[in-house]
Amino acid sequence: MDMRSRPFVSALAALGLTTFVGCGSVADGGAADATPTPSVDALDASDTSSLADTPPDSASSAETESACRANATVICPAWHACDPMSFEDVYGTDETCITSRTEHCVDAAGWPGIRDYAGQLRACNEALAADTRFSCSSFYRYHYGGSPVCPFTGALAKDEVCASSWQCASGHCAYQPTGCGKCVDPLAVGDSCVELTSICADGSSCARGYAGKTTCATYVDEGADCTRKPCHWEQSCVSGKCVARPKVGGACSDELSCLPSLACSPTTSTCTARTPAVPGAACGFDSGASTLRNCQHGYRCIAADSTATSGTCAIAKKLAEACTNGPLEDACEADLRCIAGKCAPFGASSCK
Repeated sequence: MDMRSRPFVSALAALGLTTFVGCGSVADGGAADATPTPSVDALDASDTSSLADTPPDSASSAETESACRANATVICPAWHACDPMSFEDVYGTDETCITSRTEHCVDAAGWPGIRDYAGQLRACNEALAADTRFSCSSFYRYHYGGSPVCPFTGALAKDEVCASSWQCASGHCAYQPTGCGKCVDPLAVGDSCVELTSICADGSSCARGYAGKTTCATYVDEGADCTRKPCHWEQSCVSGKCVARPKVGGACSDELSCLPSLACSPTTSTCTARTPAVPGAACGFDSGASTLRNCQHGYRCIAADSTATSGTCAIAKKLAEACTNGPLEDACEADLRCIAGKCAPFGASSCK
């Protein structure tokens, strides 16, 4: 259940480096190396059949919890395998991820605007179950956009305060400086847009076209012309064509060339595993080098002010501690958000 990202998160999305911004934020739960990172090959062969067994249409708490857990059981290992650095930064372990996403998913059933919750969850799980090879391609598109298989919608009207896109009739909750969001209508394909800030309709993104004009354009598949249209998350635009991003060891020219969680080594020009920054070290987005460094699990990249895109790794702020909203990742512990200048539980109770 994502609340559409703030500008900096969108900027990282352009690099394929975002973490999922959602109401399923979780509490810290163990060292980042407590659970081995599952392999992409193992993920590609993973069994999603249990999702098809989600209970029949009913709004009972037990059935809602079952549907929530079924969803988390597929998404958590996928996130860990496909984007391990951001996963370990947010969750640490698969067990923590599944438990926390389930709890937040169940809690969201009572949020304002949520409608047909069990039914929409079931439809989402059935769509995931139908993808018999839930690959990293599927994961990137599920989480980061492009071809969403779970288009949840709610009942809140445009401009109403929201914590999740699931609450909005449009299916889109846009980040606001307060730390919460507001329901917005996405721009249609062909509409003028602003890169990194505009929200385009599902299946499209803001892309630069003729004479430098930016419009919402539909994602194109591997091998297609990308001079004026965006490639999917697992691809990059090379010589005007969408090509698959290389895995570890593959040749690269810059950060954009590699899959998420990988860096392009300046010495070998190959994709390598990204190393999280240690406490006290520099972190964030280096626009000159087009690189990103996340912090170790349990720490946050704290910026000097609300406009900076880089900072220093420091211990995450706790409940009620003062914080500043800015383009970097939230400064609060993983189960909190910086809302109106203080770390608070993220959800409908804090976003009114």
